[in-house]
Amino acid sequence: MRGTLLASTPVATPSKERALSESRLTAGAAPAIDLHATQRRTLTTLSVSQVFGSIGVGVGFAVSALVATSLSSSPAQAGLLQGLSVVGTVAATILLARVSASRGRRPGLAIGYVVAAAGALVAVVGITSHQFLVFLVGGALFSVANATTLQSRFAAADLAPPHGRAAGIALVLWMSTVGAVVGPNLATWGGDVLARRGIDPWAGAYVTAAVAFALAGLVIAVRLRPDPLLLARTAFEHDPGAEAAAPQGQQLRSGARAIARSQQARLALTAMAVAHAAMIGVMAWTPVHMAGSMAGSAHLHGAHAGGTSSQAAIGYVLSAHLAGMYAFSPVMGWAARRLGERTVVVLGLGLTIVSVAGIAQLPGSAGLGLGIGLAGLGIGWSAVLVAGSSLLTSSVAIEQRAASQGVADSAVWVASGLSQVASGWVLGTFGYAWLAVAFLVLVAPVTLWAATGARPRPQR
Repeated sequence: MRGTLLASTPVATPSKERALSESRLTAGAAPAIDLHATQRRTLTTLSVSQVFGSIGVGVGFAVSALVATSLSSSPAQAGLLQGLSVVGTVAATILLARVSASRGRRPGLAIGYVVAAAGALVAVVGITSHQFLVFLVGGALFSVANATTLQSRFAAADLAPPHGRAAGIALVLWMSTVGAVVGPNLATWGGDVLARRGIDPWAGAYVTAAVAFALAGLVIAVRLRPDPLLLARTAFEHDPGAEAAAPQGQQLRSGARAIARSQQARLALTAMAVAHAAMIGVMAWTPVHMAGSMAGSAHLHGAHAGGTSSQAAIGYVLSAHLAGMYAFSPVMGWAARRLGERTVVVLGLGLTIVSVAGIAQLPGSAGLGLGIGLAGLGIGWSAVLVAGSSLLTSSVAIEQRAASQGVADSAVWVASGLSQVASGWVLGTFGYAWLAVAFLVLVAPVTLWAATGARPRPQR
């Protein structure tokens, strides 16, 4: 033990946070708390819960569009699920941020997973009763898992020293790789198991997701103790010049003001929003681009151009994209520590530009090229999300962190929803190449700002 930290000791600078990261916290006669050991326990807990949570999300990703199409009377109605999912995710992000800001990370994340599990069960009812509206309600509640799994990354940064925040965020995001790989396969397995009992296989997939979310919530509720955010507020007391913690109901406004006052926080929010918009907008419509091109060339290539072959090619391309999004997260955490958060943000945005520019040149039949381009797009997104999340956390005072993070994630999900709506119109009106050009126009100015704007002041 290098030292003892009293609860009343003011801590105002990042250098002091670093010095105290391996110390112990004492409060009256309570046993000393080893902050370094607590952070290790926190990361382990978040990693395990993220595995379960991402599996549930992966299950929904695999079957939701198929179920909606089956239960609805038209493709337009099926599209309501996507819109409600975005609205549900944004609303959940705001509510979870408010709960976390006032009561800590543990209740916020646990509630999120419980609601998502309930949503999966409501979806089961909608599927088995063939009620599309019931399924939509379940899908909206299910989407709370998107907000919860993404918010988990910030809990990994609460007790980390400044130089370790990006690595903690990256570790939690990396665990989502499990869900991306295992989730769709478990959807099939869960459906087959319940199908043997006479239950709709798609309902079985959602039962699997409900179990995964319940396990994630249980891990958080039991193991995320002490609460990392509440402990951080005690260990790293506020900067004397920072705004005091806002009362209940005003946290988000306080968080928005904290972002507005910090150029670094504004940059982090903007970079994450545009990177997410570009990633979602291009990724969502690449399967449509590929399917249309392969169907059009069927007379040249026979059976291999469509059907199972085209579906397999689309699957490989999306798998490459998902691998890029999550598998390289630890590399981004290491790079942020060695090169600096802002530098990694610039590199991530630059890779996004290069990937989108390359994709714009390719026909839908160029499966390998599109796979490489989407993998690069995923890696760029990962770099911006890891480094941007760490930069945002470092740029606001501890009292406003949870609220600021909620505001930032809300902006990211709003950008995602707008991107999906606008990109569908651009694709239908001008084509896939112009869709890519539109995102180049969106990302390029933010990249220039990140590369040339004012640098953060040196840490004292």
